[in-house]
This record gives sequence, C-alpha cells and structure tokens, in this order.
Amino acid sequence: MTEYHQSTAITDHLKQIHDGLRAELATLHSSVSDYLAGHAEGVEVPRPELGEQLRRHCLTFCSHLHGHHDREELTFDELEPQRPELGPMLDRLRAEHQVVLELNERIARLVSDLSADDLAAELATLTSRLEAHFSYEETELGPALDAAA
Repeated sequence: MTEYHQSTAITDHLKQIHDGLRAELATLHSSVSDYLAGHAEGVEVPRPELGEQLRRHCLTFCSHLHGHHDREELTFDELEPQRPELGPMLDRLRAEHQVVLELNERIARLVSDLSADDLAAELATLTSRLEAHFSYEETELGPALDAAA
C-alpha cells in the first residue's frame, strides 16, 4: 500500500526565506545594540562608524523584507481568483504587510536620524509583528500553496 504524502516544498521554501530574514533581523538587532552601547563586537568604534554600519544593516534588511512581501503580493493576486476561499487569509496577510511596511519606514527614519531613544522599541515591535506574521504564513499560507501546487 502506497502512502500519500502531501508536498511541503512551498512551505519549506517559505520557511527558508523567513529564516534568512530572521537572521538579518538578528544582525540588525545586534547593530542597534552595538550602536546604543557605543561599540561593535566588543571593540570601541567611533559612533559615526557604528551609525553607518547600522544604516547599512537596516537598509539591507528593509530592502529584503520589502522585496519578499512584494513577491508574495504578486502570488496573492494570482492565487486569489483560483482559490477565492483563501480571500480572508490573503486580506489578513496584505494588512499585515502594510503594518510591517509602516514599521519599517519608522525604523528607517529613526536610523537615518540615529534617534536611538525610540529605535530599540520600534525594532522590538517590528520583530514581534514579523514573528507572528511569519508563523501565520508558515502554518496557514504555506500549506494552502502546497495544496494548490
């Protein structure tokens, strides 16, 4: 008797992408911590250099996250007419993408101005929102995409 195993290739790929974004976010957290502490990797570094490092990490992360969400939005637009029952899930994910975009924009402004007072708090909010968003996509969207494939 042959046992049927549903493919999880799309879910697995989605998790790999999210894990990469999680790693970039951890690097960004480290850069913020270094900047706030006034040092990088345990070595005193002048604040302008830390600020530039923080800006680069933020720009890289924000760019990758924005690109990931843009690609997802295109997938949603293609998927929704074929699977209208997924509409509520896709609407939720689109709304979450907008919230994340707004948080990203606030963090980018804070990093641009190096407004350290609010930076750590905004980054913590972004991290919390992203983790909930990634988890939802991995448990709900991934399996729906796998089933549609």
